Amino acid sequence: ADTVRKGAERVIKARFEDARFYFEEDTKTPLLKRLEGLKNVVFHDRLGSLYNKTERIKAIADFISSRVCPNKKDEVITAALLSKTDLITGIVREFPELQGIIGSYYAHREGYHHSICQALREQYIPQHPGDALPETDTGAIISISDKIDNITSFFMIGLVPTGSEDPFALRRQAHGIILIAIKMKYDIAIYELLEVSMQNYAIKEKAQLMSSLLKFFEQRVEYIFQNEGYKADVIASLLHFIESLPLYRIKERLDTLLQFKDDPDYDSLLLAIKRVNNIAPKYKVPPVNANLFKQDEEKFLYEKLQKVNKEIQSFLKEHDYYSALGALRNLKDPINSFFDKVLVMDKDEEIKLNRLSLIEEVQVLTQQIADFSKLA
Repeated sequence: ADTVRKGAERVIKARFEDARFYFEEDTKTPLLKRLEGLKNVVFHDRLGSLYNKTERIKAIADFISSRVCPNKKDEVITAALLSKTDLITGIVREFPELQGIIGSYYAHREGYHHSICQALREQYIPQHPGDALPETDTGAIISISDKIDNITSFFMIGLVPTGSEDPFALRRQAHGIILIAIKMKYDIAIYELLEVSMQNYAIKEKAQLMSSLLKFFEQRVEYIFQNEGYKADVIASLLHFIESLPLYRIKERLDTLLQFKDDPDYDSLLLAIKRVNNIAPKYKVPPVNANLFKQDEEKFLYEKLQKVNKEIQSFLKEHDYYSALGALRNLKDPINSFFDKVLVMDKDEEIKLNRLSLIEEVQVLTQQIADFSKLA
């Protein structure tokens, strides 16, 4: 045992001596002066250098901070510029697992604000399921910016996850973005993050790339919410909002829909809306013309729709989703009465199209709350 101890001490002492040497050499050059050196390090042969990577992170972080914490924008930009500078230090070359961590220590020694130092440490988390999430806005923004750039960049050059293969850990990074955005309650939709990250490149097939990225994030959001215990049909009814709503707002709607499922009117309301969805036109129809109404039931549905629409828009503006669903209940009887008494497919083409337009307006309103066709 004594021999083993002495041997281990010799090895550990040598490692510490190496670390001391690299530490002393590293601290002779300030982090910001290392930026130029990043131009000589390839991030990926088709995606430029680490300097190019840093510039992309900075552009994305600038956008996010302008939206969620403009008062911290200067700190965020500084953290973005410093984020990869420790990758060309001796310590990280010798101890790669210290990336971000040693940068944080060096930044602290150089007198940078605490949030900048912490951001350098937080930029790589979460690294595995159950890992901690960034605690600071600066760290959260740098982490999201780095990850969304990685995902967009690798998708752009066709290096996407397939089956069990995910060599660049893009699924894990997408999970990190989703969890951070929900935790920090950032008012930015995934679509907006992808849009700004794509602006760093001259992309020809932009619509196709965006479609692939949104589908990828939809799968990740679905996976995360299912693991949290949400039912598949409820998740599916809200996934289309990934383009327009912040993720934490989608989570709020999930909770509200689960609560509303216990409402005694839930089943009957769902059946009424399904009647609307079953006959709603799949082609463009003219706007509703109230002068073409022939029966009281269609007039009544139209009048009720105008009133309920105003109420729902007001509730949605206040993010009061339960009240919005409650207001939707007021359309149940008018919808059923309309379908029971009115022949939608009238022989008169103008009358028929007008009734289809009315149905479409009802459908458009309901889909502002959820896609009820996906609900069981």
